[in-house]
Amino acid sequence: MPVSLSASQKALRLASLREQAGGLLCTGADLERRQKRSGGCFSTGLEQVDRELGGGVGKGAITEMVAARTGAAGMVASLLGEARSRRIYTALIDVGGTFDPGSYREGTLETLLWVRCRDMDQAVRAVDILARDENFQWLLLDATGRRKVDTVASRHWQRFAHSLRESGSALVVLSPQAMVGSFARQRIQLVSMLGLEAFDVSRRELVRGRAERGGRVAADFNPVRKVG
Repeated sequence: MPVSLSASQKALRLASLREQAGGLLCTGADLERRQKRSGGCFSTGLEQVDRELGGGVGKGAITEMVAARTGAAGMVASLLGEARSRRIYTALIDVGGTFDPGSYREGTLETLLWVRCRDMDQAVRAVDILARDENFQWLLLDATGRRKVDTVASRHWQRFAHSLRESGSALVVLSPQAMVGSFARQRIQLVSMLGLEAFDVSRRELVRGRAERGGRVAADFNPVRKVG
């Protein structure tokens, strides 16, 4: 004969099952909450990149951008500018310490948390914590400052993807080679084509590819290619 359980007993049973299942168990209410959080996308501030990504960086997911250091720096600048204008709290996990906050205008970094990491092991631990924090809607993992990026086990990417679906935050991974695998919802390659004249052009103009000097385009941030 089935035993009737009170509402509090049912809640305790469900919590116990969730703990045993390692977070894989979810109710219909959980699914509806995830869909609301993970729906839509964030603009990168760059029209061409947004177009290739199908509207922008997907919420509740990992977006991978394969880029050299110059291309990544421009993308980080654009993302931080967009975050500031939209009051999006962002965490930059900087592997190798290549980020230069002194090169940004005053007030640009008001919504930024800068996490400097010595290696990918530290970066993985930082992302693991921040991906579960709903206060940070954007997480930027920049590993382009290292010539060789250490391999990150697939179980970590799987865990990050799960945490992001729960929080609704977006993780952008910038690295010199693809490393996320099938856990990336979106993947593109950035190619930055800069000449010597780019040294006389502001970063904002370089990123947007609209700077003109002497009647010609001084720098361009393109093309964007889908990868994988």
